[in-house]
Amino acid sequence: MNNENQLYRSTSEDEGISSKAILSFLDAVEEENLNYISFMLVRNDKVIAEGA
Repeated sequence: MNNENQLYRSTSEDEGISSKAILSFLDAVEEENLNYISFMLVRNDKVIAEGA
C-alpha cells in the first residue's frame, strides 16, 4: 500500500479524545439498540478507534 492510501493510527488520548468518551458513545449506541457492522473513528487523519 502506498503512503497516499495508508490509514495512520494513533491513540485517542494523543488526538485529544478520552478513551472513556469513546466507550460512553459505544455504550449509548448499544442502549439505543442501534445496529452497525463496524466502527471506525478518525481524528486528525488518524484512526483512533475501530472494531466490528
